[in-house]
Amino acid sequence: MAHWKKSPGSAPRFTSSKKKPRPTERSTLRDGAKVIYSGRAEGDGDRVHKRIAAHLIFLAACNSGGKIGLRAERRLIEVAPAALDFGTVALGTTALRTTRLLNPGAGAVTVRGVSLSGPHAAVFTIVDAVPFVIAGTDSAPLTVSYAPTATGTDTARVTIRSDAANAPELYITVVAAATDGCTELVCNTPPAPACAGDKTLVAYSAPGRCTAGICSYTPVTSTCADGCATDHCATDLCRGVVCNAPPPCFTGGICVGGACQYHANLGAPCDLDDSCAIDTRCSPSGRCVGQTKSCPPPPPLTCADGVLSFFSAGLCTHGTCSYAPHQRICATPEQGRAICDGNTCGFVCNTGFAPVHGACRGATTTP
Repeated sequence: MAHWKKSPGSAPRFTSSKKKPRPTERSTLRDGAKVIYSGRAEGDGDRVHKRIAAHLIFLAACNSGGKIGLRAERRLIEVAPAALDFGTVALGTTALRTTRLLNPGAGAVTVRGVSLSGPHAAVFTIVDAVPFVIAGTDSAPLTVSYAPTATGTDTARVTIRSDAANAPELYITVVAAATDGCTELVCNTPPAPACAGDKTLVAYSAPGRCTAGICSYTPVTSTCADGCATDHCATDLCRGVVCNAPPPCFTGGICVGGACQYHANLGAPCDLDDSCAIDTRCSPSGRCVGQTKSCPPPPPLTCADGVLSFFSAGLCTHGTCSYAPHQRICATPEQGRAICDGNTCGFVCNTGFAPVHGACRGATTTP
């Protein structure tokens, strides 16, 4: 502000003045809420104003459950989906599946470790590096890779360790089925016979053998007494050859260049060495396939001491259904204890305290 000032017996002079910067005070309320007050210049009236303002803010904090425009600084963690199914994966390949770790609270969660356990844990790998932090109301991906080494069903459990209040340990079930890449591949088109010299013919038997998605055929070498020309023997190599010993899921039989070749017996019943398979039939590729036996519902959810225990859907392995266990630890509030009712988490407040906005509050903390 600028004004003219004149002292007695002197010429007027021009002066300017600036207000002192307003001091700022910070106060911490009972639930950790921060109050910032920017007052006017120092003075008794200002101190009174500040006390009144702080009191009003405290009242608002009580009415809002201790939160003023922000969520409680709680560290929480959830996972969705809680199971990863890789489906069918061929040998020699690698598959990836990703779930997400969710933090519905306001406080940051530190994921300290992620590990794999179970009978087939070695064929699974955690892709993401740990530790890592999930900010409040944010999420982070968690990716698992699968590289099968043998055909069959592989299962494992992922354990996630963090400083979350509701679930210091979180579990994910992973399941995959490894095939040799030959389930629907038909190895019934061998190479044509070919001369391998003036008196040698090479033909190929069928069906062939599939390995890692590639068909191979057994060569049959014959000597042509009268010579081999234009990929044929001058003499009939199939004379006296009987093709009546087809492998399982194959039928018929013809002789080509001295080698027997059979075709798939599509839809014929067959025996599959898998006690978890039902309705087994011959496929177009000449393989015996069937439906996987369904498992009964998992054991019922249980609730004890604030911990929910439940199981994933059953998985049949070697004729036996297995169920992966899971746990969810219910959050424990201050001045209270966690409980679970049916399949829902809850809490009970200590004597003298009552539930208010998801927390236990007593007469000393409730305005």
